[in-house]
Amino acid sequence: MLFVDVPVNFTKHHLKIALSMKKIIILIFPFILSALYASASPGNVLVPAKWYVNNNSLTGDIFTTAIGNDGNTGTSASPFATLQFAMGAAQAGDSIFIDAGTYVTADFTITKGVNFVGTNYKISPNNPADKLSANPAINAESIISGATLTPGTSNISLLGLMFDAGNKIVINFDNTGTSNSIGNFRFIKNRVKMNASVSQVVIIGTGNTSTSAASLVNSIFEFTDNRFEKFNASANKTLSINLVKNVTLTDNSFVVTGTAFRTQAALDIGSAGAVDQLVVSNNVVDQASYFLLGSRFVIATFTGNIISRTPTTMQVNNQVFEGSDFQFNNNVIDASSGINSSILFMRISGGAIGASNNITFENNTINMTAIPAVTFQLVNFNVNIISSVVHPVVIIRGNKITYSGNLSSVEGQNIRPI
Repeated sequence: MLFVDVPVNFTKHHLKIALSMKKIIILIFPFILSALYASASPGNVLVPAKWYVNNNSLTGDIFTTAIGNDGNTGTSASPFATLQFAMGAAQAGDSIFIDAGTYVTADFTITKGVNFVGTNYKISPNNPADKLSANPAINAESIISGATLTPGTSNISLLGLMFDAGNKIVINFDNTGTSNSIGNFRFIKNRVKMNASVSQVVIIGTGNTSTSAASLVNSIFEFTDNRFEKFNASANKTLSINLVKNVTLTDNSFVVTGTAFRTQAALDIGSAGAVDQLVVSNNVVDQASYFLLGSRFVIATFTGNIISRTPTTMQVNNQVFEGSDFQFNNNVIDASSGINSSILFMRISGGAIGASNNITFENNTINMTAIPAVTFQLVNFNVNIISSVVHPVVIIRGNKITYSGNLSSVEGQNIRPI
């Protein structure tokens, strides 16, 4: 999206008058491109506008120069105070810049396709040198506290923000029982503090557990370069994604920053309905209970991920009726803590006429350092195909599995690489 600033109250009506003048193209076009700012009537703005929000402090601010007030005009020098008021002033395509500070707010629905932009929208929350660590170079954060945000339309972006919802869902995109085709949702460079026993980001499209891939209508969901930090001891699921297509999860970190080790399932995919065209790449997961739980994958690719100190890399029971293609390649599984990271994959259903069912585990690196009284089994690939599945092809090749350490507490029958 290209942001172009236009002067106050420069509307379609003004342009219509201007275009009636001779040589107006030469005169007006440079003027529009270089003009200062738009806070015109939301229904009449010609191009995407910028709106600004400030809490009750200027500490750490980079967008605004004044304290926020909903009686202001919404400019950087006269910002609003609340997210809801800014959203009311904005129209689809606009951007709302949220300056540093904490915004304690009630749950609300995002009803317009706008960009919510925090102070770190250009900065990764993860340390480039070690993605398990936080980036020490981030700006003072724009913190949305105590709220569940519900995307209620398409073309919503949440960029460079920090979310601390407490014991609540952070993002609740739930289209259960609807027929809408909402999509194009982006969640980029955010930090999520997880203190909840519920799923933190919930994406549920239109349909049910029997909906086919061809019937999926909710499309394009992007999660890139975010940081999900587990604080408390309650078990939960970080991302729960169902009944959608064209999903990318890239360069995210799933870490424990408190003492709640191995209580989160990083990804729960397809438990409530099929997911198609899924790409999960270059993510880092540490001390989760599961990297992946899932039930319904159509086309899914997992590549370049690093999963460490996590008891179960995946527990998948793929039960889509149509054919499927599941690829798990070039990932690194680090079990140096002595806890075996098992891959459990079952394919059932898959009986559609003419379907093909491909399962590939290729060129993965698995390092296992056994510790006495901690390590009791060394089982890596456990793949089962039910007889009803048509044309199954299973490829397990090129994987490097290394066992080291003290194997004294592992019985011989529990050493089973495949």
